[in-house]
This record gives sequence, C-alpha cells and structure tokens, in this order.
Amino acid sequence: MTKKTKQLIKMPYAFIVLTIIPIFIIAFLLPTNPETNFHLELDTFLNEKLLGLVGFWTSSSAFSSKLITNYISIFGPLFSIITFIKIRKTMIIDPDQYESMTIAKYSAILISITAFIFFAIYAFYMQETDLGTLTQKWGFLGRHIIPYALFSSGILLVFHCFPIIAYSAFYFIPQLLLKRQKQKQ
Repeated sequence: MTKKTKQLIKMPYAFIVLTIIPIFIIAFLLPTNPETNFHLELDTFLNEKLLGLVGFWTSSSAFSSKLITNYISIFGPLFSIITFIKIRKTMIIDPDQYESMTIAKYSAILISITAFIFFAIYAFYMQETDLGTLTQKWGFLGRHIIPYALFSSGILLVFHCFPIIAYSAFYFIPQLLLKRQKQKQ
C-alpha cells in the first residue's frame, strides 16, 4: 500500500494583502479627478509615460481608477512571480489527483487555460473598459469606489494565481503524463 501524498500549497497571505492595500489607499485618498498640480503631473505621467487608460477603469473616479489600473498592470506580473517563488518552495501537488487525466482531457484543459490567459492579457493590457458607463451589475462596480476597489483587488488576485495555474498546466501535468507514458512502455 502506497502512502497518499497530501496536497500542500501555502499561500503567502500577508504578502498578497500587502499588495492589495495600495488599491484601497489610492481609492480612498485620491480625488476622482486631478485637483492639485501634483495630481495633474501624475495624471500626465500616467498618460504619457505609463499605460494611461488600460484595463477596467471607471469614469466616475477617472484619476484614481487610472492609477489603480496602472498599478495592477505594472506590478501585477511582478507580484505574481514573487508569489509563485514563495509558493513553489513548499508546494506539494498530489499526482494521484491526475490519475484519470488523459491526453484528450489535458488538451481541453490546456486550450481553455491558454484561451483564458490570452483573454486576460487582452482585457488587462490591450483594451480599456469603463465600468462607470456599463449598466446593471457591472455598472455598480464603476459607479461606487468601494465596489470598484474590491473588483480591482480581485483582478490583482487573478495575477497572483496565474503562475500557479500556468505551472500546473504547462509543466507539472505534462511532466506527469510523460512519466506515466514511459511507465506503460
């Protein structure tokens, strides 16, 4: 009888919370539109030197949401790498959970994850979506700063999860399937 491997992924919750706090600081402390010379210079810097309007922003808090989306778009990938490095050191994945994984199932998962990653890159970097002009539930996120800050925090959490998903899909599962294939031969 083989010993069952216990799945273990220790999330660095303190680090993740520290990366989310600036979103709320920006949302609550900065005005909706630039008011002072510093704010105007920062707005110009965001537009000319950084990404400007990108991702999910809101016209009801244009200045603060532009700063939040630039923060997420620039630092999100860096934070995700740091999160993955912290997780990878102690991560244990139970290979038995993939026992029923076939090449066909893996191919479907791989296509889905790849499509999701491309969609996320498109939505976060190549398009701007004004949540303030949308209607119903999505419009609520753009009309009020607290739901917008929570939504933006969720987007940053997605960045933190990308490397774990990519590691599983593009490295761990293929390696496991190849090992299983070699054992059958």
